[in-house]
Amino acid sequence: MLLVWDENAWEDYLWWQAQDRRVLKRINTLLADIQRNGNEGIGKPEALKHDVADYWSRRITDEHRLVYKAAGNEVRVPACRYHQHAYTTPSRITRGRRSSSGRLRRWTTPTSPSACRQ
Repeated sequence: MLLVWDENAWEDYLWWQAQDRRVLKRINTLLADIQRNGNEGIGKPEALKHDVADYWSRRITDEHRLVYKAAGNEVRVPACRYHQHAYTTPSRITRGRRSSSGRLRRWTTPTSPSACRQ
């Protein structure tokens, strides 16, 4: 299966490479399991609800989640850092992350798979 990363998810993945190899290994293990078993397996797969009903999450750590959508021969990854909620619209994914001051920062990224391939 082909991994398709949203831009911010790829930046988070690279951040894990530099910051915590143990968490990076866990993410790689989860991705391999998703490619093998789809929406079943390790990491307590959980279907997301409402606007993101097509997406699933798996536990990386107590604080961090891997959000993904397995469809056809692709696994789309919009998030792999923080315990966040991703809300989709037809044209973008909106994510939130708390800054060091505790404020919630929000931004949007395109959801076109061709724009997110790495």
